[in-house]
Amino acid sequence: MLKFFIKATLLLNLIIIPFHVLSEESIAAVLDEVIIEGYRRVPLSNIEQYTLKAGDEYSIELIDATVKTLYSTGLFLDIGVDFEVIDGKVVLKYIIDEMPLISSIRFEGNETEKASKLKDEVSLKRGDKLSFIAVEKAMMDLLAFYEDENRYGTKIAFSIEERTVNSVDVIFTIEEASKSKIYNIILIGNKNISDDTIKSAIPTQERHFWTLISSSGKIQKDMIIATREITRLLYLTEGYAKVSVSEPELSIDDDDPNKINMTIKIEENSQYKVRSILYTESSIISQEDLKKATLLKVDGIFNIQQYQQDILNLTGQFSSIGYAYANIEPVIQLDDETKEVDITYKIDPGNLVTVNRIEIEGNRTTRDNVIRRQIDQMEGEIYNSSYLNQARANIMSTGYFSNVEIREVQVTPTTVDVIITVEEESTGSFTFGVAYSTLDGLLGSVQLQRNNFLGLGHTVSLQAEVSKIRTDFSFSYTEPWLFDWQVSAGLDAFNMTYVWDEYTRESTGGSIRVGHAIVKRRLFMNYRFSIYNVNIYDIPVDASEIIKSQQGRIWTHSFSPSIIWNNLDNYIDPKKGNKSELYVDLAGTFLGGDADFVKVGAESVQFIPLFANIVLFLRVKVGFIFPTGDSPIPIDERFRLGGINSIRGFGYGDISPVDSAGYRYGGDKFAQGNIELIFPLKEDIKLRGLIFFDIGQVNDVGENLFENGTRESIGAGIRWSTPMGMFRLEFGYKLDKKPDEDPYRFEFSIGGTF
Repeated sequence: MLKFFIKATLLLNLIIIPFHVLSEESIAAVLDEVIIEGYRRVPLSNIEQYTLKAGDEYSIELIDATVKTLYSTGLFLDIGVDFEVIDGKVVLKYIIDEMPLISSIRFEGNETEKASKLKDEVSLKRGDKLSFIAVEKAMMDLLAFYEDENRYGTKIAFSIEERTVNSVDVIFTIEEASKSKIYNIILIGNKNISDDTIKSAIPTQERHFWTLISSSGKIQKDMIIATREITRLLYLTEGYAKVSVSEPELSIDDDDPNKINMTIKIEENSQYKVRSILYTESSIISQEDLKKATLLKVDGIFNIQQYQQDILNLTGQFSSIGYAYANIEPVIQLDDETKEVDITYKIDPGNLVTVNRIEIEGNRTTRDNVIRRQIDQMEGEIYNSSYLNQARANIMSTGYFSNVEIREVQVTPTTVDVIITVEEESTGSFTFGVAYSTLDGLLGSVQLQRNNFLGLGHTVSLQAEVSKIRTDFSFSYTEPWLFDWQVSAGLDAFNMTYVWDEYTRESTGGSIRVGHAIVKRRLFMNYRFSIYNVNIYDIPVDASEIIKSQQGRIWTHSFSPSIIWNNLDNYIDPKKGNKSELYVDLAGTFLGGDADFVKVGAESVQFIPLFANIVLFLRVKVGFIFPTGDSPIPIDERFRLGGINSIRGFGYGDISPVDSAGYRYGGDKFAQGNIELIFPLKEDIKLRGLIFFDIGQVNDVGENLFENGTRESIGAGIRWSTPMGMFRLEFGYKLDKKPDEDPYRFEFSIGGTF
């Protein structure tokens, strides 16, 4: 091991110097010669700029100062000084030992992090001159890196090993700590807002044994920064206008170095209320309408979020009627004695603005008209900000674009151009699904779909499902805006075969669809006319007469009107809103078919956002079918429940009335309910978990709904938005398992885009 030490010794006491050289009379003496020895890489000129030179006056203090200056450059490991008188000449000699070069940088004890990654974290490089300051900094950089990786108890030391002449190895010895988690959030100073309220609002969460599969407790710098701001915002929304929140402090728990405590210090100060709200005179919008647009109310607490929203609301009141550049300048005055706030909104509406041009950019495939038909704002009409805000949501809801940006460019003081920039995304999808049960075996499904065919906004779909009991093929084509009106049109064709235990059903046919809006983009009316042929065969000899009586082929011609309400916030991945449908299927000989029946059904789904990105999903679905002629209800039109999109834990169609031989034949009425609690597991990769409760029943002719009780299941699953598409894995467990049934069922599916 090479030992380093500072050796700046003046050897005056080792050399016999004539007394007269150091006598008082010689104080003004000068150096006759200065010699520098031992340098190799450092240029002589770089050294001489720090040393005394021949002809300079000298003293012990001056010589000592030059030695200190040379050391401060960091270029030298050792500096010796020799001072002597030779033949009456005063000679000063500097003996230099240069800093060695770094031959290599090594890491020991790094089990979780690769050496190559650690080298990127330090500024030391092979071939650099050794610098203790640089080595110390490298050690601190490594500690900071390990803290960023949440390994807060990590210890690092360094050592230097001599290799060849004037070269060394720098070795960092690392004792890695396990990844730390925040187990305790300590709040100090919060008197008026409880710990639970604050902890439930902030993104950083405490680690507990029941949250092992979630990201709670994870230490992330951006989340810690956000924690302070959200805590402060929480107080500001409660009227604490002068609240002070410290930066969260992290400390290692005394009992466990893998546990981290986060401390937040809060100085609440006083709560403020609103004393007055004033608006400058405006002849465009009445004072009463301005008050209605304002969330803050006199005598209410001063909520900063409502205050900020009020500025947007007031601006929107003007921009929605053409004043695109309306300016709302708020003036607030805090009365610290009464703890009240006076607010004045200074309003400058600006000029009435019309839209000159609407330009579409970024659409390489999608036709302009496909985008324009989602925009209610027209060229040449008065500017309306609410139309443009809704236009972005409308365009995104098509599913053709990953992002939509709308901006205005002022052309004249009274006209603007609207520029809409879109980013197209893949609108083709390939979906592959697999389900398994001991009854059905493997079921595979493949679907090819293009949602923006040829950039026209048309949807084309091909689908196939194959298993030992099912073979389905279908084709669908939809034009959602016929002739650029909000009228949809489409056609379907299919060939389906399903092998039930009770019979085999084969159907071939097609349909034509037309739809239109009743309330624009919210309430729709659809109509479908279908013609299909059904063949019932392979009926067991001991099957019931209900099934045997329907052996053979029949034609069904049906007319099916439906009404649909949809206000989901996102058609692809909804978090809020409702979608409901009521439909009727009318089939009869009056339409040219063989079957006579009326089928009525309804479905409603509701998404309710709760907290921490948790969403409650509710679905209710019912259906009834009635014969309208002398012929019985077609057995393939009867209702059966079960499967991943119905009552999980049961096989497809397993919930059904049965005959005396135990064969299922379907019912004339059903009801189904689903409750899901969907929660994030890892938001950055869109991984979500869910727990669910399903309930439903199918009843036969002459029975009341739920007369025979209900079938119920509970379960859990994950949904992961992967690069290949949505992955679903769900496990359902029957709560009312019968002796001849499987107790549970796993199902999964995965799909992708192209």
